Formats: sequence, structure tokens, C-alpha cells
Amino acid sequence: AMDSAKKHFMKFKYVMDIIEFIPAQQIPQVIKNCQLLVNASPVGMKEGDGSIIDKNLLHNSLSVYDLVYNRDTQLIKDARASRLRQHSGLGMLLHQGVEAFEKWTNRSASMMTVITMKDALLEELKSAGINN
Repeated sequence: AMDSAKKHFMKFKYVMDIIEFIPAQQIPQVIKNCQLLVNASPVGMKEGDGSIIDKNLLHNSLSVYDLVYNRDTQLIKDARASRLRQHSGLGMLLHQGVEAFEKWTNRSASMMTVITMKDALLEELKSAGINN
């Protein structure tokens, strides 16, 4: 899978200058030196999905951000159990909506607008059976 991702990103020189592809077997060593782990994959969107990494790789100076917003993923649960800073993708989803609102209306979103949008988002997720 890494080869196809690497092949895809090779089309974008500016991305290849800032992204380093590492083999899966190097992940445990590399993650020891990381302060932020971001799951930008769909792993965790379906009930029963495991985590993208072994929970034993989580360490005290690591923060975890999971772009999945429709549930607490195993990664988020493991990070919370390890008392790490962790966030789901809910904030990103909300603020993408705020950006869209500002572009479509050509005006800045007030704090009240953002709060209203957040309440509406949480209500929609709740009505869809998603609890965050």
C-alpha cells in the first residue's frame, strides 16, 4: 500500500520535499521521537475497526489527532486510556463548515454562528446515532 501512496504523491514535487515515507517495520522506532500522531486514514470509521498502531507505542509526550469524527476510534480510546492529549475529527469537520459558510456568505462567522453550527452538527450526529 505504501508503494501506491508513494507513487501517487511523487506527482507532487512540493509534497515529496516535506513527506518522508517509511517502511511499516520502522514505525515503532520513528513514533518514539514523535510528538503528534495524526490518523488521516479511514481506519476507525467502522464499528470493530482496530487501531492504526499498537497501543504500546503510545508514549507520554505524544498527542493524538484522529480525523474520524463519527465515533471514538480505538486509537482515541487507547490514547485516552493512556491519558494522552487526543482529539477526534469533529473540530475539523466543524471548522470546514465555518470556512464554507464564510466563503458562501462573504462574511466572517461570529462566535455565536460557530456555536450554533456546532450545536447543529452535534444534533445531526446524535440523530444519526453517533455520540460524540
